[in-house]
Amino acid sequence: MPPVPQVRHHGVGELLGAVKAPEDGEGLVVRVFEAYNSSGVGTLKAPFRVAEAVSLDILEEEVVPRQIEVNDNTVRFSYRPREVITLLLRPSR
Repeated sequence: MPPVPQVRHHGVGELLGAVKAPEDGEGLVVRVFEAYNSSGVGTLKAPFRVAEAVSLDILEEEVVPRQIEVNDNTVRFSYRPREVITLLLRPSR
């Protein structure tokens, strides 16, 4: 089994919960939990250049509306209090 790629997380109010392969397709799924009852913007740095980042429900089936910005390997995303955020990061080709 190949090693799990590292994802660096920069934020005060959110905790990195999981990094895994998606249930269907390619990319990387990152789960973040907001633990301090606050809202704001979180930042992730992926181990690859990100072409697209999509917010999904916990089952990875439905798109969840969310403000997301992608710049090279950095993904910035909005979050609300006590929210579990699931992001699908798709690599550039």
